[in-house]
Amino acid sequence: MRAAPPTLDSQKTMTVFEQEQLASALLAAIVESSDDAIIGKDLNSIITSWNRGAEKIFGYTASEMIGTSILRLIPEDRKDEEAHIMGQIRQGQKVNHFETLRQTKDGRLITVSVTVSPIRDIEGNIIGASKIARDITVQKEHECELARISRLYASRQSEIVAQNEQRFSATMIESMPGVLYFYDESGRFLRWNRNFETVSGYSGEEIARMHPLDFFVGAEKELLKERIAEVFEKGNAFIEANFRAKDGTSKPLLFTGRRIEFNGQRCLIGMGVDISERKRAEELLRASEGRYRTLFEHAPDGIVIANAEAYYVDANASICRMLGYTREELVGLHSSDIVVPEEISCIATALSAINSQPDYHREWQFRRKDGSIFPAEVIATTMPDGNILALIRDITDRKQVEKDLYALNDNLEQQVAVRTEELQSALVRAEAADRIKSAFLATMSHELRTPLNSIIGFTGLVIQGLAGPLNAEQSKQLGMVRSSAHHLLDLINDVLDISKIEAGQLEVRTERFQLLDSLTHVAALVRPLAEKKGLELTIIAPPELEEVVSDKRRVEQILINLITNAIKFTEQGHVTVTTELVSGHESKGEPCPVLSLRVEDTGIGITPEDLATLFQPFRQVDSGLTRQHEGTGLGLAICRRLATLLGGEISAMSEFGKGSAFTVTIPLHPPTRP
Repeated sequence: MRAAPPTLDSQKTMTVFEQEQLASALLAAIVESSDDAIIGKDLNSIITSWNRGAEKIFGYTASEMIGTSILRLIPEDRKDEEAHIMGQIRQGQKVNHFETLRQTKDGRLITVSVTVSPIRDIEGNIIGASKIARDITVQKEHECELARISRLYASRQSEIVAQNEQRFSATMIESMPGVLYFYDESGRFLRWNRNFETVSGYSGEEIARMHPLDFFVGAEKELLKERIAEVFEKGNAFIEANFRAKDGTSKPLLFTGRRIEFNGQRCLIGMGVDISERKRAEELLRASEGRYRTLFEHAPDGIVIANAEAYYVDANASICRMLGYTREELVGLHSSDIVVPEEISCIATALSAINSQPDYHREWQFRRKDGSIFPAEVIATTMPDGNILALIRDITDRKQVEKDLYALNDNLEQQVAVRTEELQSALVRAEAADRIKSAFLATMSHELRTPLNSIIGFTGLVIQGLAGPLNAEQSKQLGMVRSSAHHLLDLINDVLDISKIEAGQLEVRTERFQLLDSLTHVAALVRPLAEKKGLELTIIAPPELEEVVSDKRRVEQILINLITNAIKFTEQGHVTVTTELVSGHESKGEPCPVLSLRVEDTGIGITPEDLATLFQPFRQVDSGLTRQHEGTGLGLAICRRLATLLGGEISAMSEFGKGSAFTVTIPLHPPTRP
């Protein structure tokens, strides 16, 4: 059987949202460090908050007191005080400082000074009270001592006794906390302690010429005048007022006044204790309560506060709208009343998790008052007063979006799979067509090269006069035919090479060969082209370069293509070929020597835009109908493909108008073919 639901109207001294955490931490520090007891309670006198000052004064811990009645601190003969206090609180009145007796955990009766203020929610409704209590037992003992001293002043029996008592009393006066003073009915100061001078900032000579009302301004001066009259009429009175110092600053003090008889005239002896910390704590507590209620009531998410048994003790407007209950209906319900039956068994586990971890996060299925069900995200934590704070967010829309996204993803995956299959099929067809094209070009290039070789050969025979004598013009015309045939053969050879590479018909044959011999052979082939244009051709090779392992024919073909290309685009200056061995790695990460071939020229250079497409087939830097340099635009594309077949790579650097540099790196181990 469930326990009866509590009627606790729980309050909170910390904020819900992140932006309030700093203010909450400050308030918590002030409240917890205060020597005064700061206690929160609802309108039924049930304790909702309990600070360390309360633990120190009354001996009870927060866990012992929160959720219980404040009456356990009140002696039997003073129980009616609480009803009177709460009656004033319900009317919106503040119960100013009053002195009474309270009982500690060990049974002692202590004298306390109590101030009680109403706590209001965002609409201004009174929902509880904040109580600040100070243990003034020692203060009362001092007051008794003051009364004794006053009696000694009034009933002095002999001069010796008076002198001794005066010396003793002077010591007691200076040891008193706060400010201490004596003055007569006319307001003339008779005696004061050093604290009075320190707090006021006035010298003793200045104080002697002042009236007690000079230390107060405005309405407080009039109120103090009434309290002074009350002291001389009734014998004692107290007041909270702002004591103004000489420099214009002021601080709140709690004044206690008592009437004495001295030398046949009535005098007032008073003491003031600084209550700045208590006033500041009261103000911060009220401000925090106001911010908390504002956030609590206007938060877009639902917020509930439950006790340790999961009974709801407070709820905001959002959660009431979400569940379809009024606040009065929701407060007192158990969490099992608003979740689906299948999740009731999870409540005990959830309570344990909330108490053991700082942030609890879980999705629950909630049941509204009308029986409809909706999913919600719950974030919960344990508050300092032992209650549970939970934020509840309706995630119906989010769940629907997730469902739609899952459906969209499933459909998208199917579409991607179909499209991928279509693209794969198209790729296979394209690759097959490309191979057919390359095979066709290779075959046709071969068929074209055979008759061209015959044309070149027979033209040479005719020019040599083997078929009969020729005149000068005939020899000139046949020379032009042979030159054009050679040029056409070079074009066909380039097409044949690129076609074989793309068709996968070009094989790499590695062998050991003398690199210096290959460089000499290449230089002999291209030097006439350089000399014809007046260019300087330089071959730089270290003497230690001897035998290397690679495809000799393809290495020479790369060099010939790069050098002839450099000569073609250089009108003056030089072409330099630099070779060297550098350290490198194979594709499997094994170290191996790498041959670096660098061809530099002082030609026309290449723009950054053209560098991006430099190695694409049929592309030339000097392109268009008015271009000056002949060629297919396949030379560099062939060089890159050959370098890749040899396991290396090629790169280019250029400054437009100043020249270019092409670098080929080839590992000197046979490349591994898949």
